Amino acid sequence: MKTVDKAQLFAGCKLDEDTIVLAGIGPVLVRELSRTESMRVSAVDGTEATERLILHLGMVEPALTESEAGQWMAVAGSKVVNQVSVRIAQLSGMLEDSAKAAYKSDGDRPVD
Repeated sequence: MKTVDKAQLFAGCKLDEDTIVLAGIGPVLVRELSRTESMRVSAVDGTEATERLILHLGMVEPALTESEAGQWMAVAGSKVVNQVSVRIAQLSGMLEDSAKAAYKSDGDRPVD
């Protein structure tokens, strides 16, 4: 079997995206975090700082700075913010359920 070259390896890297419709607000576009971004998130201390960084890195439209993510968290309902941050974490494979969903019952092969 022929393996890919470096150009193919990098060209094949596309981060998954998803549109979430927030009740009473409208649609937002989010994406999975890159591996480097996920590692950066796991190094952050504190739940609020972690969620703020996840929102900053994973929200595509509208894009938020970390400060803006904190401002949004301060005024938005927990249910709405959670809907966005959990979806980013799911896309990024950061939740226990995400890893389980990626494997068939035999545990050997990822689901296509």
